[in-house]
Amino acid sequence: MDVKLTADLGSTRVSLRQVANLKVGDIIPLDIPENINAHIDGVNILECKYGIQGGRYALRVEQFIHPEDTEINLIASKLGVKGEDHD
Repeated sequence: MDVKLTADLGSTRVSLRQVANLKVGDIIPLDIPENINAHIDGVNILECKYGIQGGRYALRVEQFIHPEDTEINLIASKLGVKGEDHD
């Protein structure tokens, strides 16, 4: 079964006025943290560093994040896995 692994590479704060004044071609600077969490359904599972491999953005896994049992069970139930079968 495939799942969607998501990693937010950067963010910034802008005012509503700035958004309203954006034009095609404008550049928005981003704050990019050194470590990036990758998640499934909003539950963080990996701590990564980002980089480029083969001309594409990529993540290098630094460590696994061990979510609380309730979060693991939530993901498992969404994937259709029951009980201890998700280990």
